[in-house]
Formats: sequence, C-alpha cells, structure tokens
Amino acid sequence: MPWQSLNSSSTRDYCLTIYIPPNIKVVVEGDSGEVRHSQSLSEFLKKPSINLQTAAYGNTLLDVLIEESYISEDLVLKQILTGNAHADATRLIGCIAESLIVNLCNEYPEVNRTLGMYARFGARSHKKT
Repeated sequence: MPWQSLNSSSTRDYCLTIYIPPNIKVVVEGDSGEVRHSQSLSEFLKKPSINLQTAAYGNTLLDVLIEESYISEDLVLKQILTGNAHADATRLIGCIAESLIVNLCNEYPEVNRTLGMYARFGARSHKKT
C-alpha cells in the first residue's frame, strides 16, 4: 500500500503518515483534454517523473542549449573557448539569457512591448498595430 510520511519541520519528533489511494494521480492534459502524462500521487511525492516536471516548469537548460545550437545533440559544446573561464562563462550565460528573453518576447507580445520600452530607456511605449 502506498503510504506517505509527512515530517513537520517545526517539531522533530512528530511524523504524520497518511494513506494515499493508488487511484489519486497527478495528470497533465493536452489542449484538447487528452492525458499527456500521469503518475500516482504517492510516486510523485517521492520522485516526480521528468515528463511531469517538464510540463510544470517548462524546458530545462539543456533543452535551451540544444535548441539554440550552443551544444549538439550528443552534448558537445559548440562554442570556442578562450581559456578565460570567467569570460567564457559570462558569454555563455549572456547567450542563454538572450535566448530566454527572445522566446518570452515571441510568446507574449505585451512582454515584448514592455522590454522594448525599457530598451529605449522608458521614453516611449511601442505602438500597438
């Protein structure tokens, strides 16, 4: 039977064990209502599946690096390193940040307008067309 222990952080000697029936699940549905990912709640509390985590939190850093061609599918870095670890890390982090901002602006036009206004030092807002 799936039993889950919940420890209280305020008291060290108190432990609550509850029974979670196997038919209670965490489910991710697609746009048309079909079940895309599913896992029992007791398993999810112990170790959430990668599919549920991706659906809940979005793409991972690895996905972004592959999508933006910073690394290859076989996880080989495609950038030329200069030997200066600080400069290389700063450049890579800047590229990742730029990629995330571009994706966000493409997905949400209002974010694009707001960030564009800040890029112009808040002087004028982008006109809606």
